[in-house]
Amino acid sequence: VLAFEPHPSNFEFLSANVALNGLQNVRLEQLGLSDAPGKLCVQGSDVPGNWSVASHGAHEFEIDLVRLDDYLARCPVSRIDLVKMDI
Repeated sequence: VLAFEPHPSNFEFLSANVALNGLQNVRLEQLGLSDAPGKLCVQGSDVPGNWSVASHGAHEFEIDLVRLDDYLARCPVSRIDLVKMDI
């Protein structure tokens, strides 16, 4: 399982959940997937998971982006059975 989560606090929740459940088959990446590599400025609120693209505002932070094809070229997997995206 490849899990991509760019938001810092969501990534912490995900990491803790993977560790709590002793999951050995999950590779966590604090990255966003996009059509081009780079960075993206987003803003969030105090509600976990509540964030959006923004140029400025409260709780602003920057996330790193990667193309899935580029990631898989660097970290190959033997096969892909399913892709699930929560966008």
